[in-house]
Amino acid sequence: GMFSPPYGLAIWNGKQWALRELFARTPTGAIPLRPRGITAFSASDIWFAYGGVYHWDGVQDTADAYWINVYDGNTEAILDSGQLVEHLWGESPNNLFAAGFKGALAHFDGVHWSKIESGTTSAINDLWGVKQGGIVNVLCPATNLFEYGEKKILRISPSLTVDTLAWSPQRMIASAWFASSQNVYVAGDGLFRNWPGNWVALPGLPPFFIQRVRGTAENDIFAAGHYGFATHFNG
Repeated sequence: GMFSPPYGLAIWNGKQWALRELFARTPTGAIPLRPRGITAFSASDIWFAYGGVYHWDGVQDTADAYWINVYDGNTEAILDSGQLVEHLWGESPNNLFAAGFKGALAHFDGVHWSKIESGTTSAINDLWGVKQGGIVNVLCPATNLFEYGEKKILRISPSLTVDTLAWSPQRMIASAWFASSQNVYVAGDGLFRNWPGNWVALPGLPPFFIQRVRGTAENDIFAAGHYGFATHFNG
């Protein structure tokens, strides 16, 4: 027919993609999930961001919903109006972070969600963390990509308080990645490395906006952005 419902998920099995529809139960019925963010700890422990946060066992057609965002009739919201979750990162299902629009920031300890005061009303565009010496460091870049606002790199401490890294270039930032908190990469209006203690733009890149930076190690870093731009950095 002319209309087919949107798929929520594409699953890669090593050879091909399979499309899945997923739903979340609400007090008034099931809604189709169209996740904006994802993190997974195993094939049966998968988390989605779509305004609120959803947990999926990899099998069922429905995901369990955590209604932490504000909407009519929701008594479980912990975020403010307009704060919608778009991004997830976790060290484990007992130490999971969610971030999104209007400075939305929250933490899950395996039982309860709690709000983190982010100190900004700019959109938080990414979450990334690393465990070093038993301590989890989490960074999230905050920039409104389509309107004026603060440009910050937020750092979440193990006690769930927020301070900032000095962000001297004051360019728009959409993404952060690091294998060690001593050597941080951020992307957006350019690709920058904090080395050591000040920000250096990586040279030789075309002037396309970079939407995401990720890596497996300091010598294996990928960035992707607008107009189909993608690049690899070997350190």
